[in-house]
Amino acid sequence: DPAKLTNCNSATTGEDACAAKFIKDFGARAYRRELTSAEVALLTDTYKLGKADGYAQGLRLVLQSILQSPNFLYLAEFGAAPMKGVAKLTSSEIASRLSYMLWNTTPDAQLLAAVKAGELDTAEGIQKHAKRMMGDARFSDAIGEFFTQLFHANKLTKGTTVQKKDPGAFTAEIRQAMVNEVKSFVAYATANGQANIKALFTSPL
Repeated sequence: DPAKLTNCNSATTGEDACAAKFIKDFGARAYRRELTSAEVALLTDTYKLGKADGYAQGLRLVLQSILQSPNFLYLAEFGAAPMKGVAKLTSSEIASRLSYMLWNTTPDAQLLAAVKAGELDTAEGIQKHAKRMMGDARFSDAIGEFFTQLFHANKLTKGTTVQKKDPGAFTAEIRQAMVNEVKSFVAYATANGQANIKALFTSPL
């Protein structure tokens, strides 16, 4: 459904205007930064090429182009212009680092807006958004999944020698509860300022 894809009513706004909005908005989310004028022009030409077979086909070609672009598939960091041989990360690159580290996904609308507003140019701004993101449920999910993979906790759901000897003592529910316990503990420890190696490995909880 083009309207759902673009979040734009082409009947009132116009097909080309909705396509331009989609290229700008979705492109920024996918590339994790504002598109350059050259990228916008290329995607606009792609849309026009597809539109020869209809509005929906034009959007489809744009979507395919974006999702096959190296800018979407790879998280590249080139940094700003080097000073004394050192290149600082750009605001967009900092936003991506924050988002993938804390949420394991692309930056949200607020982070992208913060980039445009220059809020990630200072340590205080970065800290502000990091705190906001750590208060989101996506942080608990991401940090829990990280430690689940680190400790190979998901192997508990596959069954063990104990289960083979005594299936009733190590049910699927118990195995899943053990995995959930790892996720819940890490989320709790992190939220309460105990997210260091010593606390994670020696906590009585």
